[in-house]
Amino acid sequence: MGRTHIKGVLFDLDDTLLDHSGSARRAFTQWAPDHGIQPDPECWRLWRETEHRFPPEPHNHVPMSLTRAWRMEAFLAAALPGSAPVVPEELGRLYDDYLLRYSESWSLYPDTLDALCLLGGRFRLGILTNGATLMQRMKLHQTGLNNYVEFALVSEEIGIAKPAPETFIIACDRLGLRPEAVLYIGDDPQIDVDGAQSAGLHSVQIIRNGAAGLTALLDLCQRLLATDILP
Repeated sequence: MGRTHIKGVLFDLDDTLLDHSGSARRAFTQWAPDHGIQPDPECWRLWRETEHRFPPEPHNHVPMSLTRAWRMEAFLAAALPGSAPVVPEELGRLYDDYLLRYSESWSLYPDTLDALCLLGGRFRLGILTNGATLMQRMKLHQTGLNNYVEFALVSEEIGIAKPAPETFIIACDRLGLRPEAVLYIGDDPQIDVDGAQSAGLHSVQIIRNGAAGLTALLDLCQRLLATDILP
């Protein structure tokens, strides 16, 4: 794409600005014993595996309630082999119980607000996230992120999910910028990085795992502020 000045920055939400993995792990550890499941590393792996196996699919007209039921059904089959099938209504109730604990565990990474404040005076900022509208909007409100960006778009409300290029184009349109003038920052190499690049944006993967991840966003934003030009 050559060299271009970055004028806008779009962010993923979960595991980029908000510590989704940490919040999910705390919620799972509380939820599992109440339902006869050991919150050990293997069951946690199975939980995360089913979460990734059934991503949001608003473009296929699949509501998040059904996606969550599929996740729960697959997880129980793997974690409790031989157990009796659970009716769809109970699958939903089980997931709702987990979500209650999950919502009580939300927290931003310690550098998130500092990073957004650092960029806010120089770049136009927005959030583009996959997921259920109600859940993601609650995260934005509860953490105060709404106050640091111009807008946030959620896949369920726009009817299409990352990594589809259209999602990134819609977000760029909201910024009033061409894709080549926008940087997308996210944690997932396929959904975020490859997805953004397929729409013509610049993109950077942020890795939050480990101690260095606690300041990874602020470090990245400081480098961006020093150049605002990417190769």
